[in-house]
Amino acid sequence: MSAAKLALRDVSVGYGPRQVIHDVTLDIPAGAVTTLIGPNGCGKSTLLKSMCGLLEHSGEILLDARPLHTYPRRERARLLTMLPQTPTAPEGLTVRQLIARGRHPHQSWLQRWSAADEQAVDEAVRAAGLEELVDRGVGTLSGGQRQRVWIAMVLAQDTATVLLDEPTTYLDLAHSLKVLELVTELQATAGRTIVMVLHDLNLAARFSDHLIIVGPDGRIAATGTPGQVLTEANLAKAFRLSALVSEDPVSGGPLVIPR
Repeated sequence: MSAAKLALRDVSVGYGPRQVIHDVTLDIPAGAVTTLIGPNGCGKSTLLKSMCGLLEHSGEILLDARPLHTYPRRERARLLTMLPQTPTAPEGLTVRQLIARGRHPHQSWLQRWSAADEQAVDEAVRAAGLEELVDRGVGTLSGGQRQRVWIAMVLAQDTATVLLDEPTTYLDLAHSLKVLELVTELQATAGRTIVMVLHDLNLAARFSDHLIIVGPDGRIAATGTPGQVLTEANLAKAFRLSALVSEDPVSGGPLVIPR
């Protein structure tokens, strides 16, 4: 699978008269993990939602150099998918049934469930380590298990670009690590472009190739590798955080230590 190129040109997004994101121009690196970070209320999730066409915006969003709004909905869903912060599933679905819903964009009235669909679901189950849970009801799972099921559904959808809005919400550190390891495996094994929102700066540093700071004014404050972005000056300006930036003894990347 070739990774799609996602780009924003002078994008502004608001809710009614209130503008949240201002004049954002970005190129999202293809085939890499990019994470949006920033203070609460800065518009990270708003920016992510705009990247998949869920919100009205000014400016232009491009997928493979083509304006996103020109893609028919089903074609777009074969190229780009987003997992929201708190997804909900209909009651009574099993794990396998929920994962299988990721195959809907690949089906039509003429082409229903196929061997390729079955294989995609099987591969997603294995990749997420859910073999022992496939017949369980989604509602009976723990938070960490459910999050792996949702990511498996995204896997089954088999898009080149995946957007994840705070995939570690409500998870403890151990489960957060497992989910983010699965996300980075998505990128490493299939070459997908991953864009996600995270609050934890040290997890963002460890699991990302590229970071984007959205400042408190809804403008881009910094972009680059974790080492380039997570500087004491940027943390003070964007987060109003006094911190020491040291070396992570595990990853070798930056480690943020609040003063």
